[in-house]
Amino acid sequence: MKKSRSFVLLLMNVLPSHQLCLIGAAMLLFLSACNRPLVPFAAENGVDSIWADSAYQRAKKAEFYYNNNLKDSLFKQVAEDMAFDKEHQQWNWYYYSWMLLVNKCTFSGDVKRALEESNLMHSDATERNNAYGLALAKYAMALVYACQENYEEATIGFEEALRRYPKDCDPSVLFVIYYYYSSTLEEKHDMKSNEEVLTLWKATLDKTFQESDKYDDTKALWLYQYYKALFGFHFSQQDLAQATDDLDSMQYYVEHSGNTVFGVAYVTSSRSKLALASKDYATAIAYNNKEYAESKKLGPTIYMKAVERRAEILEAMGMYREALKLRNEFDRLKDSLNQADSQHELNEMAKRYELDELRTQQEKEKDALKQRQMNFIKAFAAILFFIMLVVSIIRHRSRLRLAQEHQKLTDAYKQLTIANEKAEESSKMKTMFIKQMSHEIRTPLNILSGFTQVLTSTDVELDEETRAEVNERITKNTARITELVNKMLELSDANSTSVIEKNDTITVEQIIISAVESVGMSSYKMIDFRTEIAPEANNKTLLTNYDQSVRALSLILANARKFLQKPTGEANGQSIGKIRLKAGLQADNLIAFAVEDSGIGVPPSEAEHIFEEFVQLDSYYEGMGIGLTVARSIARRLGGDITLDTTFTGGARFIMTLPLS
Repeated sequence: MKKSRSFVLLLMNVLPSHQLCLIGAAMLLFLSACNRPLVPFAAENGVDSIWADSAYQRAKKAEFYYNNNLKDSLFKQVAEDMAFDKEHQQWNWYYYSWMLLVNKCTFSGDVKRALEESNLMHSDATERNNAYGLALAKYAMALVYACQENYEEATIGFEEALRRYPKDCDPSVLFVIYYYYSSTLEEKHDMKSNEEVLTLWKATLDKTFQESDKYDDTKALWLYQYYKALFGFHFSQQDLAQATDDLDSMQYYVEHSGNTVFGVAYVTSSRSKLALASKDYATAIAYNNKEYAESKKLGPTIYMKAVERRAEILEAMGMYREALKLRNEFDRLKDSLNQADSQHELNEMAKRYELDELRTQQEKEKDALKQRQMNFIKAFAAILFFIMLVVSIIRHRSRLRLAQEHQKLTDAYKQLTIANEKAEESSKMKTMFIKQMSHEIRTPLNILSGFTQVLTSTDVELDEETRAEVNERITKNTARITELVNKMLELSDANSTSVIEKNDTITVEQIIISAVESVGMSSYKMIDFRTEIAPEANNKTLLTNYDQSVRALSLILANARKFLQKPTGEANGQSIGKIRLKAGLQADNLIAFAVEDSGIGVPPSEAEHIFEEFVQLDSYYEGMGIGLTVARSIARRLGGDITLDTTFTGGARFIMTLPLS
């Protein structure tokens, strides 16, 4: 794995040498883990897996910037990634990207921002109750404390991070936390706690990688890191035998993880270190020679460590002059690396400035091109919209015309249907009227014919009483025929729209008295009949036609009387009901004559039908069905009207209105 010189140099400048051992080695571990493919997090509930894949690809891009110490690009990428992850609810990747930003601030020496970001991350994860986010926040915060040599707080943070780390998340970051935790305890010289952490780490490794073979290469990498930490633990305890076993295990797993150059170099360096501690100087020099040769391929930083190791061996052997030369070489290399890194940073800044200028110009050209394209698209869209609008208007108007024509045809068909129905009904009613008229006229004619034959017969002699009765019957039936003829004439006149002349000034009481006498209501002893005139209407006069107004009211009274009587007549001398004639003042300067009866009543649905010609709701009652038609025609031609009060119960109530003078 390639490691940036500027990044390592930055650590050397901002951290003490012993702290550099802790953080530098651990950072190398973290970068190694980042360069290996991560197992993507499982798609969160209800979220399409395509967003999880996209978030994973974005995180890999951020890792590239992180590994190559491209800080500005990293911060920009992380901001974009976090916005994307938040929009699509990829919270695990959201906190992973945030962790990269915090760690970069930590290793860049920006401790203030690192603490601020880690605290914000912790608050955000707490609000969302996200265990992975809380674990990474605690880990990032602990790392800041470790860099500041605040090992007590760092230990608490690492322990909390391990406790909160979800079991179903990628284990790479979990193993990094174990490494930092172990390294921090080693710096703290808390060997007991470090031993416990190493034990837990090994148990977690075994549990993680025992279920699937696809993690074999990854398992080798992390076991190498584990034994590297275990080697440091035993070496610091001066348990050189156990440290030797750890080193053998390290080499075994380096070989099975691909013999990475850094892994091989670290094993060689550790064998030289172990031989030096065992005072086996020949072996130490032999491994250092190999380390010395390999380190030149890995860059000045690793080479400097090899030079420093050789100086330590020579000093242990008492070869102080040669050791001093190597110490001077180490300082020269360090200064040279500082200068090279500074120049590299300046070159990078210049290149970035030129690149930014070029990108700015390209962006301007792209924006101008996009603007032209957008203007063309807008113009084309406007033309297309106008054409569609015109076509839509034409089609809409065509549909309206078709709808209107269809509606006209429908209305004409409905009117024709109604007219046919009315014609059929009129034909039926006229037929019934003719039959009724035939019956109404034939009955009194038969009576007149019979009595005429009796009176003209020479063989028949009548006493005075019988003769008087015959005369009465003849007179009554003659009047009946006359009444029928008058009704026919009235019906003919009822269809006229001419206004009746109103030359008579008459009181309300006079109209009522005349109508009652015309109907002969006093002769119907079995009917409870009364008239009532409201005080406000008692002295009112009407400018109307006396005969016609009386006739209209008489027809209503006659209708009430007819439907109050039983079809069989006034049997058994019992009361057959009541009729009330009431007069009162109505709004709009009208007099209302209300005729109420306790008869069979009229259904509300027939309120208008009964005023049509020849309509009879009950065929058991005598009549031709023209009385109400004539009465309404008269009232309307006098300026009033006749209606049925559908709210009245217990019979029927007809209201005739006439205007005052």
